[in-house]
Amino acid sequence: RSLTNSSKYILTRIENFYDYHKNLKKTLSQKKIINLIEALFQSKVYLFKDKINFKYPGAKGFKAHQDATIWKDMYGIKEYITLLISIDNSNLKNGCLEVAKKSHKNGLLGKSWKEMSKSAEEKLKWEPIQSSPGDIMIFNDYTPHRSANNYSKNKRRIIFLTYNKKSEGNHR
Repeated sequence: RSLTNSSKYILTRIENFYDYHKNLKKTLSQKKIINLIEALFQSKVYLFKDKINFKYPGAKGFKAHQDATIWKDMYGIKEYITLLISIDNSNLKNGCLEVAKKSHKNGLLGKSWKEMSKSAEEKLKWEPIQSSPGDIMIFNDYTPHRSANNYSKNKRRIIFLTYNKKSEGNHR
């Protein structure tokens, strides 16, 4: 439900779009993108998960979390890298992504399958990542991230593509 109009529902996310949109798949599977992810992993990769977070006006943000709390060791996969691509301008007013830089080096900051505790969240130094359409960001599954609610009049859409090492199998 919308935060500004409780009688209105807002689309917040779609997943598994990659294989069904020919032009977008062609763009997102360009060699330079895959080469970048493979260089970071020092390994060939598979796309594990694809999603678009829509944050239309009145949409809720996402609580502080690490993807590893959900995905750690799922399917025997040890680590993930996520490529984020901004579709719209992302800023403080429309709920840009916030990260706790260098905190990925501290391992899991909470329990598996649990939200990050408020006390763990409050100990981190959060940095807003404001972006423009086409900007990218890359982070691993231990990077704490969150975003605020969107009370602005502008949407904030972001594509997330998450990869794992090819040696750990294709689990799409």
